[in-house]
Amino acid sequence: MPKIFNYIKASELKLYNDILLSESSLQNIEMSKFILQKFIAGEEPQDIRDFINLFAKNTNANRLCEIIIENINIFGTQIRFYSHKENRSEKVILHFHSGGFVIGSSQYYDNLFQYIARKSGAAILSIDYKLAPEHKFPYALNQCVELCKEILTNGIQNKISAQSEFYFLGDSAGGNLAANMSHLLGDTYTNIAGQILIYPVLCPVGTTFSYHKFSNGFSLETEHMNIFMSYYLNSAEEKNSKNPKIYPYYFDHFASLPKTMIIAGECDPLRDDAYLYAQKCYENNIEFKYYEFAGTVHGFFSALDSFPEARISADLVCDFISEISDIEE
Repeated sequence: MPKIFNYIKASELKLYNDILLSESSLQNIEMSKFILQKFIAGEEPQDIRDFINLFAKNTNANRLCEIIIENINIFGTQIRFYSHKENRSEKVILHFHSGGFVIGSSQYYDNLFQYIARKSGAAILSIDYKLAPEHKFPYALNQCVELCKEILTNGIQNKISAQSEFYFLGDSAGGNLAANMSHLLGDTYTNIAGQILIYPVLCPVGTTFSYHKFSNGFSLETEHMNIFMSYYLNSAEEKNSKNPKIYPYYFDHFASLPKTMIIAGECDPLRDDAYLYAQKCYENNIEFKYYEFAGTVHGFFSALDSFPEARISADLVCDFISEISDIEE
């Protein structure tokens, strides 16, 4: 069974709905209500995106002089590119953002990815894949597959070499896409060095214990996930299927996976998605690390300056990349 590493001390937790939570998770619950309740109220996804853009307008104000941030376009897909002023990195992270396949953007990660780029030495490409319901499954998946094939095969002229070490990184819905990339491309591309999944969406909604234990009142709720998947998928049959391209837990072939790191929050409906996938890695002799933050809810990764879990996660990502790079050398 996967070994669990916990990073929040019990003395730092506070009781909430009979569950011990970290202080930052309590704040996260209050912040998330403003956005997630809009879905339950039936507001249009585009209106919610516009609201989030206003809310997040000034959250990425800090810029590091040694990191260049630019927007580039490949095959009509916008990518937020974080690179180093002094040299071209030989380590490249391909990132897929969170947001339930419906909201979210590469624009919300500037502070986090500047930190990771500086500490790990990696360049980062954060991909703005098309969102549902305007673009339902498998549009975003196919878009990401074709884009990753191009980058893994040819690199990006004057920016990224195809000889680089590539890492797939995704949080929440983005973790679903990142896992898909590893499974679908792992047999073909030897330059895939690792995958990093942050509280990923990997199993059908409501099918695990954590979905029931943390179904209501803990930031992300089961009802929110049902709404997101109804926007993303084409039918109830797809939602209840075992199609591995929808739910990567169901992939039969794990042998081609790269080294894997998985991070989860203890009090997240998606916790067991992460743990069960880690268990399949274990059963298939995939080299992996699994970390679980005690008393922590969904959605902390991008908030580097607000949640200690985010900074610890960023450090874990950097350490993971450094360890693999040292072995490759």
